[in-house]
Amino acid sequence: MKLTQILGRGANVSSCRGLLAGAFVVSLLQTAQAQTYSWPTYSSPIAISRNDKLIWNVNPGDNSVSVIRPDNNTRITKIAVGTEPQSIALTPDGLYAYVANAGSGTVTIILINDSAWGTFSATVITNLTTGAEPWNVVVSPDGSRVFVANSGQDSITVINATTRTIIGHVDLRNSLANDPDRNRQFQPRGLAVTLDNTKLYVSRFLSFTKAGGRQGDDVGKEGLVTVLDINTASTSISGYNVARVVRLAPQITGFKFPGLTNDTSAFPNQLQSIVIRGNHAYLPNIAASPTGPLRFNLDTHAFLNQVGSVNTTTPTDLGGHQPASRRTRSGAWQSEAFLCQPLGGRLHHPERRRQCLCRVGCERPAREIERRRR
Repeated sequence: MKLTQILGRGANVSSCRGLLAGAFVVSLLQTAQAQTYSWPTYSSPIAISRNDKLIWNVNPGDNSVSVIRPDNNTRITKIAVGTEPQSIALTPDGLYAYVANAGSGTVTIILINDSAWGTFSATVITNLTTGAEPWNVVVSPDGSRVFVANSGQDSITVINATTRTIIGHVDLRNSLANDPDRNRQFQPRGLAVTLDNTKLYVSRFLSFTKAGGRQGDDVGKEGLVTVLDINTASTSISGYNVARVVRLAPQITGFKFPGLTNDTSAFPNQLQSIVIRGNHAYLPNIAASPTGPLRFNLDTHAFLNQVGSVNTTTPTDLGGHQPASRRTRSGAWQSEAFLCQPLGGRLHHPERRRQCLCRVGCERPAREIERRRR
């Protein structure tokens, strides 16, 4: 069909062609801007691009991030960032990477000029000062907001991903997240945003003595996750508020001290990461069991705690279990986070002690299939 048939006789075809071309370009830009993640997002020391073509990994030891080809396990490049980078997040359009630098109190923003393997190019465009020890960073599924956990300042920084400027900071220390004692340090760490972009889950790093509990007891402390109600269309910090908390109770470990009949218990601790899948959140952590007699392989445990109904206003503690066997537990506690492809296939997790990035099959039972030195 000819353009005159579409537009009608007498139409200025040359002008209309220009207008249509311009409209096409605008449509392409709108499509790029509208790209979103079709799954909940969460913070991690590693990030996989939306098309599964690139793996990004932070290197706290030399203040850089690595970009890796997953098909042949080769590093494409290293990019210098701030001091002690701890977390990285990618925007769904594949154009920007945000890196939380705990040592320098900044977030580095990297523009990805070309994501193709053979011609890859990326440039650091700015560094935003967010707060003390920004440990984790996450991009909302709609790609419009970036959230930063300032672990040393007990705050969450909200960044406008369109303008790449700071909207403001949410104070966790002086909020219900830190009740009943607002003098203690909350230390926000793991971050996760629900698929509908209305809730931000934040894990507290260390456990505190619970009501009626005492120090040095297996059941004396509890972990905690706080939930912020968020409006990613809001350009005011008033659109991001602490709304509720989920308390994570101690659990029976299933292990007994030799010669004793009672099962040991442990409370979730060092909650570095939180991942949402469906209506559940998962928190890998180093659970503590301080009740004597002391024995190394019973005092710390690799726990995976769960929170249910995360997409509602009444999330609940579903308890925890120990995914690692007795044989691997002493090494598994070094795994501080994990990152799984949304549709399954491979799970990646960094192990700080061994300075490596592990790749694991997500099938059951999971098996480690590959390890790559960072």
